[in-house]
Amino acid sequence: MANPISTTADLLDKARTRHDLRNPPGKGDSLGDALNWEALLAAVRKKADLVFVTDDGDYASPLREGDFHPFLVDEWQRLKSSAVVFYRRLSHFFAARFPDISLTRDAEKDRLIQSLAQSGSFAETHSLINQLSGYVDYSIAQRNDLLRAATSNNQVGWIILDDDVHDFLQSIVRGYEARLDQNLLHEFQTMVQEAVETRESQRARAEKAEQEDDDGLPF
Repeated sequence: MANPISTTADLLDKARTRHDLRNPPGKGDSLGDALNWEALLAAVRKKADLVFVTDDGDYASPLREGDFHPFLVDEWQRLKSSAVVFYRRLSHFFAARFPDISLTRDAEKDRLIQSLAQSGSFAETHSLINQLSGYVDYSIAQRNDLLRAATSNNQVGWIILDDDVHDFLQSIVRGYEARLDQNLLHEFQTMVQEAVETRESQRARAEKAEQEDDDGLPF
């Protein structure tokens, strides 16, 4: 049974102080992550381990993928004398804590994303994109994995402007820009822009060549 934690003036003050000091978690002008963390610090009893499941990169280590933010780990251990057990995905949590529960849909999406990252042909890429397009509920970690597949596998990158590939990947990004890995997002957007510029340049050269051929006709 869930026990909601009420927002109080004291928690808001602590969240603002954390934000002003630029202590994690959080980014920009949002107090949401800082408030959530202060609420956990206030509500969870001492010596109780914290099991934390989130795709939000603000809670993750900036240096070691898969680890919780070391600042938050140290703070929790100091104030609570207990550990933080961190999972990036709900499927990982269930696999570790409830191995008999099968999250088939999430596992299938992960399998397809991994296959896309390793795709060895354009035909395979189109087939995988078609299968992936059948899902809409992707986690932030899965969206980042899809961007990583697009930017690291040239079998995806070389056909990034094909309608099915382009439309699917844009749907993965759209509305989640602020929550995605910013380096991956920038690399993806740069790759798309360069592909557009290359296509336009090729089209312009083809049109110029066609015009020159027409001008050379004897009539």
